Amino acid sequence: MLKRVISVLVAFLVIGSSLVNNTSVVASQLGHAFKVPTNEAEVKIKKEIDQKINAFRATVNQDVSNSFGLNLESYSEINYKEILSGQHDELKKAFFEVVVTQKPGDVMPSVFINNSQNEGYILEKKANGTSVIYTLKKDGSSWVIVSQDMKPGKYIEPPK
Repeated sequence: MLKRVISVLVAFLVIGSSLVNNTSVVASQLGHAFKVPTNEAEVKIKKEIDQKINAFRATVNQDVSNSFGLNLESYSEINYKEILSGQHDELKKAFFEVVVTQKPGDVMPSVFINNSQNEGYILEKKANGTSVIYTLKKDGSSWVIVSQDMKPGKYIEPPK
């Protein structure tokens, strides 16, 4: 048990520090090396990359939610950068339970919560196209994963 806790903490530190320092995992793979644009060319590049990433994430979220027949209209999406930066500590443990199991090529999970119903979902797209959903319930002040389901989905090409 102690080994598992230590490995989760190490993964948290490694993944968290690498993600917080990049605009996005996909952006860093695209060669987006600057943290803050310093000139017009970098501003333009950042804007183009952000648009591609946002479109990609929306497509992935739509595919995963369609795979499970989810209607997420009454849910708020929580940006993973906000979770990593400590703005949503109540979601961090559940989020990292998913992140530490990811393999290269998997898409960064998306988190949707409905505070009034104390329920939420973590949506994940595996590198092979498999859609995964983790159901969340609020337990006191924290969110916990209460179930997981996988279904075939379609492979979605990351932006280039």
